[in-house]
Amino acid sequence: MVAHVVLDRALLEKYACTESCQGPYSPLMHLRKDFSEKAYRQAAQASNEDPIPRPLSVSLCLPASHDLDELNTCPGVDTARHTACINEYIGHFEREIALQAALFDKDRQIEHVHVNGDLSACMKYTQWERLFGVLTHHFSLAQGDQPTSTIDIRPDSASSGYIALLGELGFTHLNLIARTQTSFPGQGSGRFCVESLVPLIDAARQAQLQGVGITLTYGYPQQTLASFESDLAKLVALRPDQVSLYYHRFFDAENATTTLPLAHLQQAILHFKEAGYQHLGLGHFALAEDDLTVNWHRHTLRYDLGGYSPRRSCDLIGLGAGAFSRLDDSYSQNTLGLSHYFNHLDQGRLPVWRGYKLNFDDLLRREIVHQLLDRHRVEVKAIEERYHIVFRKYFASELVALTPFVEDGLVTLTTNAITLQPAGQVLLEPVSALFAPFRNKARQRLFRIV
Repeated sequence: MVAHVVLDRALLEKYACTESCQGPYSPLMHLRKDFSEKAYRQAAQASNEDPIPRPLSVSLCLPASHDLDELNTCPGVDTARHTACINEYIGHFEREIALQAALFDKDRQIEHVHVNGDLSACMKYTQWERLFGVLTHHFSLAQGDQPTSTIDIRPDSASSGYIALLGELGFTHLNLIARTQTSFPGQGSGRFCVESLVPLIDAARQAQLQGVGITLTYGYPQQTLASFESDLAKLVALRPDQVSLYYHRFFDAENATTTLPLAHLQQAILHFKEAGYQHLGLGHFALAEDDLTVNWHRHTLRYDLGGYSPRRSCDLIGLGAGAFSRLDDSYSQNTLGLSHYFNHLDQGRLPVWRGYKLNFDDLLRREIVHQLLDRHRVEVKAIEERYHIVFRKYFASELVALTPFVEDGLVTLTTNAITLQPAGQVLLEPVSALFAPFRNKARQRLFRIV
């Protein structure tokens, strides 16, 4: 079943990067503070004026409980004060929802809601009802089936009862952010506790959630191949619908190097492939019947700030302190501190802190990277027609840099297309990074080998 997966360690090491790394397309490091609330409003207006306006996706960013210390509270000690602070945050959330909703045409519907932040585990049913009631009052929801809704939670902050509550609230998807027991060398076992996920996944299935995903980190110095293989076997036995792997890049101070756990990666890909998961790329796996896999085979999978998605392209509205938005051809982020977030809204202003509007080159490169991530193929002729360029001239240096990948059988290059071969799909990110926007600006090769 895994014969078509080419895992040549020599090639992995040849194209591996041991510098600081990020994804192949990440504009977030280049957001500028001169991107104002006015620029955000202009981006929203431009998105409304598209011939076929995109649907909307909403990201609700809740703070961590310890961030409420900024509001002079002590969770777990003064319960009444803690509840009051949550209500204060929700109250400002409501003001931002109203301000944001006023920017978008009423016929633009919300197709997906994503919630993240540890505070979610502290919220009561009535507080959730209040928050979602305001959201549905100001925005239009997708007709027919209700919009999908995903929540990210840490297993150590949740219980089976809490998962049942999420089902009652109407959440359709759950993503468990699993972490190793320690993030520091010399402390603990460096293993994620798979057993702790069992009651939560069982509760999610009893609550009839449509999908359960697990995001986990691997490659800690204390993590042996034997212990990792044992954990993978247990994880596969849980049969989550989706799994996302991220490696821990450990810095070896003695040798002044960083380690890349190639053997761990090879184990993970083989285990998930053998268990019937599709490797989408970038360390993302999904069961054969999952929407991600179905859309991957249809070449309709989409990758953006939130990772892989089976949904069509949406404008993303970020709500809450530190939330990210993507409107039209711009990216932006809300102010981080709660006091600053509150002050903006108390003055009737959107809490926009920084942003970036993409230029022609950014848009062109984003299109190429998305085609590689979504389809593992770039339609050269279509790119030339859409952007009015001669591909081989515009990307002359990138095509030269691509030559080793072609010579090693990872990529095929014709006048009509750039296509990743099975081995090239394992090295999807460094291939994509050759064309990525912001790469020259960062002056680094920033990618993660998966």
